[in-house]
Amino acid sequence: MKNIHFLFILSILTAACASTRQAAKSEIVRIETKTETVYVPDTVIIERPQIVQQNVTTDTVSVLDNRYAHSEAAVSSGKLSHTLETKPVKDSVTIQTKIVYRDSIQIVDRYLLEEVEVPAKLSGWQKFRMTLGSIMLAIIALSLIYLCTKYIYRFFIH
Repeated sequence: MKNIHFLFILSILTAACASTRQAAKSEIVRIETKTETVYVPDTVIIERPQIVQQNVTTDTVSVLDNRYAHSEAAVSSGKLSHTLETKPVKDSVTIQTKIVYRDSIQIVDRYLLEEVEVPAKLSGWQKFRMTLGSIMLAIIALSLIYLCTKYIYRFFIH
């Protein structure tokens, strides 16, 4: 029972504070790809060709006119002469143009160790205590190893 108390006290003493603590360097790389489709209205111009057309008949006078064509008819020698002439027109038609935007972003997260300088230097007493603490920690660790092997040897051999 006496040795269990000794082991308990040694385990408490091993959980002492450290003077410095270092974090491991790590790096995380992620690639994010965004795709966006946009429909943009676009105007297309359609050019119609000029067309000339004639017709001869025995009928009355006729005149036709619209946005795309002009028509005139005249009677000559008892016959109707009819001319149809289209106008050169440029029409605009609105269509939807599909535009696809693809964007890839590489994100690198780096966690680097930074050394921070302590503003005050350690005194001789503080250095001695830190050295003594390291020595005591080594003695405690060796004592724990010795006691554990002693108990294991005694339990399994005897």
